[in-house]
Amino acid sequence: MSDADLSVRTAAVRNYGEVASVSGIPVLVDMLLKSTDDREIAAYERAIGPLCAIVSDKDACTTTLVEALAKARPPVKVALLRILQAWAAPVRSRRFAVQWTTPTKTSTRRPSV
Repeated sequence: MSDADLSVRTAAVRNYGEVASVSGIPVLVDMLLKSTDDREIAAYERAIGPLCAIVSDKDACTTTLVEALAKARPPVKVALLRILQAWAAPVRSRRFAVQWTTPTKTSTRRPSV
């Protein structure tokens, strides 16, 4: 993923994303932060997104991506935000649905949106 040839780098990212487990997310995020080419950034985005979607510890993945936002250049920030938006929105929706339908002992009010 560090070859001088852009096409080799993007192919390596794509292949790594296909075989990586969720433990590969920090590696991909670190490499994404170093990316300067839009095509390479897009390749990382396509590799990281599906891995975040299948990870069981969503909070850890979110933390990794949010911490990367603080270090990222604007084009990389956009990619990180798209990754977060793609899989975090359904998670929030499920949490809201659980809150809505699960009665609590302290309150019967519905959660605010």
